[in-house]
Amino acid sequence: MDNFCRQRAVELIHELGLTDPPVDVEDVAKTCGLEVCYVKRGRGFDGQLIRERRLIEIWQDVHPHRRRFTIAHEIGHYVLGHTTVFCSHDESATGDPRRFNERQANVFASELLMPGTWIRRYCVTLRQDYRVLKQKFNVSDEAMFRRLSERTCWG
Repeated sequence: MDNFCRQRAVELIHELGLTDPPVDVEDVAKTCGLEVCYVKRGRGFDGQLIRERRLIEIWQDVHPHRRRFTIAHEIGHYVLGHTTVFCSHDESATGDPRRFNERQANVFASELLMPGTWIRRYCVTLRQDYRVLKQKFNVSDEAMFRRLSERTCWG
């Protein structure tokens, strides 16, 4: 299932002609027909997709790295066709569809922000220095560590 989500992110990258990090997630959202709106909310809220309005709401005070990942995550929900009652591309899911959808959106977001092919290319030129990589891709330490630890990142 994760492979489908990664592949869909790669397809979107190709459709949009993106070739280099960092991915401008707000531009990607706009190209997908989604508006990004910054809102003031309470603790525990990072963002949400309001599909009917083609709107992504993002907490205005969230850290820029978290903001980028959350926007990519919400684009994932949109592109993958998620709803609160429909679990995209996992007919075997018997639990809460939101749990599966959240995982799928996270996988999509990771691939959108840090495509495996780009990671491999820059690991060679940047000598696998995660600090330089995280700056190049404009992601957090945690996001880059997780991505570098994934087998799928290395082909």
